[in-house]
Amino acid sequence: MVREVYSNAHDGTDNRRVNGAREANRQVQSFKWSPDGSHIAYVADQDTDNVYELYSSAPDGLDNQKVDGPLADGGFGFVASFLWSPDGTRIAYLADQDDALVWELYSSLPNGMDNHKVHGSLRRPTGEVGIYAWSPVPAP
Repeated sequence: MVREVYSNAHDGTDNRRVNGAREANRQVQSFKWSPDGSHIAYVADQDTDNVYELYSSAPDGLDNQKVDGPLADGGFGFVASFLWSPDGTRIAYLADQDDALVWELYSSLPNGMDNHKVHGSLRRPTGEVGIYAWSPVPAP
């Protein structure tokens, strides 16, 4: 089975695949439209089988970009969840990007640029981020 994301016009025409290269057994796990409707972000094992990463694309499938940074070694790395900022300019995501199986919060532009960890040091060995949300209004 292959799960993908498609977009089309309101009348069903102009059907286009949004996610990248299609291979057997690759899956899109989740997707969300940006608040302004200009992009779709999705989590999929698009590049590596069973390694789920965050991607962003225009609804026509062009300009498909990986959003997350390199994931932790050991084959465990993946993006667990993501949220668009209210203005659609950034994506926050929860991933084990730096340490395998330790969930940390990152923020990035939809094209993968300006990607950084949002929080400071976490208490080890069990410290990790579990719940996060964007402020509904921009910071002053």
